[in-house]
Amino acid sequence: MANFCAVIMAKEEKAVIDRVVDYYLDLGATRAVVYFDGTPDFSMDDRGGRLDFIIADEAFWVPITGRRSEMYDVRQTSMYKYAIEQAYEEWLFFVDCDEYLVSSRPISEILDHVPETEDILRVHNVEAVWGPGDDRDKYLGATWFRPATKSANKQRALKLIYGDLHKYMHSGLFGHSAGKHFVRTGRTYQNTTAHTSVHGDGRPGRWADKLLNDEIFVCHFDAMSFEHWRKKFIFRYQTKDAFSTIRDTRNQVFDLVARESELGDEKLRELFERLYCLSSLQIFALKPLKLAFQRNIFE
Repeated sequence: MANFCAVIMAKEEKAVIDRVVDYYLDLGATRAVVYFDGTPDFSMDDRGGRLDFIIADEAFWVPITGRRSEMYDVRQTSMYKYAIEQAYEEWLFFVDCDEYLVSSRPISEILDHVPETEDILRVHNVEAVWGPGDDRDKYLGATWFRPATKSANKQRALKLIYGDLHKYMHSGLFGHSAGKHFVRTGRTYQNTTAHTSVHGDGRPGRWADKLLNDEIFVCHFDAMSFEHWRKKFIFRYQTKDAFSTIRDTRNQVFDLVARESELGDEKLRELFERLYCLSSLQIFALKPLKLAFQRNIFE
């Protein structure tokens, strides 16, 4: 049976890291490796040897890249390459603290069916949003999800449904269309990023839904709760120059959140509702387009 390790680069509160680590260990990962980006003010239980908690401070980077890059995404890419070199599991899955993998059967069984010629398995993202009855202040309380789409017809429909906010939703708030991925260890890759890798012979990775008959996707909780979202987006606005590959539309969302936050909590909650929540009418319009579905993934 194939085994896999969840590799997480994090700069989060301990409770957030605990939750995602335990989720992947319960999902069947033989091990989780957390690279903490900086110096934490807490320690982590090693889960009986199943968790490696590595402090990626200045000293960590010296033997790997010579120094710690100022750019977060550069550090992230370098860390993924390093993780591949250090791994002893058959597969690695690169994931963030706000991403939860869901599948129709055990991950090991799915990986067992990946052809030997394929060393990269890409998985689509869906964006977690709150629907009627979901508690906006409950951590990971969203039970509705919006898939990304590049369909011109569906984009036109989204423009009617979301109005002026549509411009932020091409591949950002409607799920990061680049997805996440597994890589097989012991192989050579031309390039590895947070979203995908390229085989040593130049071939791109294959999407899981094109290669296999299994349901498998990543639930991205861009907003884990209203309060966490507020802190996260204000921090990202203040540090957005530390990301070299971020989309312009994503930066525009950070700017929008910063502007609304200056107008007070009520205005910011109104923006949160418009960006990350679905009304009954929106659900009615989105479901036939397969752009919204409900799933309580933690039950």
